[in-house]
Amino acid sequence: MNKNQIDSTQLATLVFTVLSGEKLLQVPSLLAKDVGHDSWIVVLCLFVADAICMCLCLWAVKINLKHRLTFGTILQKTVTRVGKFVVLALFFALFVCRILTLCVSSYKMFATTFDISTDWTLFVALVAIVCYVAICLGFNAIARTSQLLFPLMFLSVLTLLVFPATQVPISQLLPIGEAGVENIAKSAFSRSFWFGDYVVVYFLMEHVQPKNNKLFAPVLTTFAVGALLVVAVNVIFVCLFGSLAQNSAIAISKISLFSVADSSNGRWDWLTLSVWLMSVLVKVVVFFFCAYRCVQEVLGLHFSKTSLPVVLAIALPLLVPLFVSSEDVVAKFVTWCTIPFAIVLYVLPFAMPLLATIANKKEANP
Repeated sequence: MNKNQIDSTQLATLVFTVLSGEKLLQVPSLLAKDVGHDSWIVVLCLFVADAICMCLCLWAVKINLKHRLTFGTILQKTVTRVGKFVVLALFFALFVCRILTLCVSSYKMFATTFDISTDWTLFVALVAIVCYVAICLGFNAIARTSQLLFPLMFLSVLTLLVFPATQVPISQLLPIGEAGVENIAKSAFSRSFWFGDYVVVYFLMEHVQPKNNKLFAPVLTTFAVGALLVVAVNVIFVCLFGSLAQNSAIAISKISLFSVADSSNGRWDWLTLSVWLMSVLVKVVVFFFCAYRCVQEVLGLHFSKTSLPVVLAIALPLLVPLFVSSEDVVAKFVTWCTIPFAIVLYVLPFAMPLLATIANKKEANP
């Protein structure tokens, strides 16, 4: 069996796992800074866009089932080597930036919530080792881990939200749309970098095997559940913190304080937060795998063994916080690349079914 092969059920649980990540960490405060209590509308709009793009990508996967071409091969057969290089280079930059922000946010959460401080270099080294081992084992191992953790991660988020939800002053959401359509649209465009997690499907195109001939239903179901949980977190966050939301980083950690307000048994929410943080680690590993595949496809190489130099090359940018503020670097880079990133995230999917059809026809009739 191919060590990277996964079925549609595993893909479904993986989609749920990678959906949250930084969306429950620093993104709620960023959106609150943009549009105040209308931040949940931005999240909802971006998830609708993601759902449409997800459907288009799954359609491309279904078209690709016969010949099982890689994402890079499809691009090369349709938009030439140059187009393939540009698209994969953009995806590589996207994945590295997202890995960096995930690591920084997780590090801050450990420091502020759990009062644990460690050396950044050691932290990055441990992350790189975990990612290297995961790539060696293959994506099937990553997907199985996600499948095993799925019930725990779902229950952990649900547990963290149940009690705070009962204390939400829902009137804080009124008037709905106060920020204005233009500002909401601007925020959705500028913050689209934090969404589009469905792109992992691109790098699994040749490995996904529908289970019981079902591809769309299981994936879209877990996507919808995960999206609703993220929207709920944003609603609860802005309702509880109001105008202070924009200054309250690490949203899920702040919300968890309301879960133990009446508890005399200590910070039991630490346990649920720790379980949820495993989903962040899985997301880092998944994005690391995708960045690794980008390098493979660009170089046109398929290493017989996992390439340590490539893993180190991906991990090296994670040392940026040792020298400068990673938030400033990522913010400036994302500002420069907003349009290119938006194109590969929200324009490319509309072409993918056509590109997959053309590439497969060329493969069948060389």
